[in-house]
Amino acid sequence: MSDFNTAGYDDLRDYVSSASGWSHIALVDDTGTEETRIDIANDSRASWGDASSNPVTLTVTISGSDGDISTPVELSTSELHTGSGTTTPAHGDNLQDANGNDANAIVGSGDDLTVEHTVELPQV
Repeated sequence: MSDFNTAGYDDLRDYVSSASGWSHIALVDDTGTEETRIDIANDSRASWGDASSNPVTLTVTISGSDGDISTPVELSTSELHTGSGTTTPAHGDNLQDANGNDANAIVGSGDDLTVEHTVELPQV
């Protein structure tokens, strides 16, 4: 077995952050229930960072006033999915806000939360 070459690793990073790759992020509450699933390419609340960097970071900003967020809720994990209906995540991460905090409660409609989901990919 051999490793990917540089172009192969670049393709992997591009795939992860493309609309045809890991295209949805699910935010899961502390009971294991999916609170919402966001279409990364078509929802202004989510955006991938530079695909050529490693790790690659997805940033999502949600609000208690968003229609798909019920309050109060405590989110615990984020999951990257290849589609809107997939049940097995391609990658999971403990949910941390932009300050690195693990507790991610949204109590009311005035609360905002920015989370970062980071994916470290192999390098040559």
